[in-house]
Amino acid sequence: MFTYSEKLNFIGVDQNGSGNPLPLARLHLVEGNWALECHPLKSFTRESLQTLNISLKDRPTLISVDCVFWSQFNQNLRNLRNDFKNAYAWRLKHGGLGRKIAEDFFKTHRRPPGSKRPIDLLAKAQSLYSVLPYQRNIQTGTFRIWSDLGESPLDWITLYPWANPKNPAKPLLVEAYPSHAWRSMFGVKMREPHLLPKMMRSLLPEKIKITAKNETLIKTNPNYADAAVLALHAFLNFRQLKILSPHERSTLLKNGYIFGVNPF
Repeated sequence: MFTYSEKLNFIGVDQNGSGNPLPLARLHLVEGNWALECHPLKSFTRESLQTLNISLKDRPTLISVDCVFWSQFNQNLRNLRNDFKNAYAWRLKHGGLGRKIAEDFFKTHRRPPGSKRPIDLLAKAQSLYSVLPYQRNIQTGTFRIWSDLGESPLDWITLYPWANPKNPAKPLLVEAYPSHAWRSMFGVKMREPHLLPKMMRSLLPEKIKITAKNETLIKTNPNYADAAVLALHAFLNFRQLKILSPHERSTLLKNGYIFGVNPF
């Protein structure tokens, strides 16, 4: 699916339930060395990525995003696309983003508060159908991502595991969970942004270049730290992605999918 080359992009995007830019971190090879760079992403669209001079054409890209891609058991691609379109329509109808707008949108799904997929229970992830404060509130951030994706056609990305990747020019998009990435890579129960550059360098065999500006940003801003952790986690685990058999895909879509969490 992915082959090691200097054209690989590993991108982590943290959630943000407001209209402010989304924290994005990119890990890629530059003249033989891995480089980490951080950017504010205006919206989760191809056009916004292009404004950051992030080339997607003929460059295999894995985007790991803090967002739940599920609203029902046995979620299929058609339903998922409808979720995105409905979120965008709701955003337009109700005048924007935010906790209350997102909460009211997800109430239309008529699921009991706290509903979780089997994969959420396995990963100790939060429920899409619970309103929680601050970083624990996945609901508001997911609504933001969904509504961004619903604004334009999705022909520029491949949503895994719903579709097997066939075109390397299309980024592969996966649902991710920053807390799980922190635990699985670094063995910590709590985020430690101030130590992140040092911990990242300990896991990368090659040298990693982080400018002083970006190093300060991920040390002091937990949202950019989460984005950087997702990018590194994508790099370390991308070999887990594979062409799925019908049975494997059926199992994943029944139980839910979080990148890096073994559902079998």
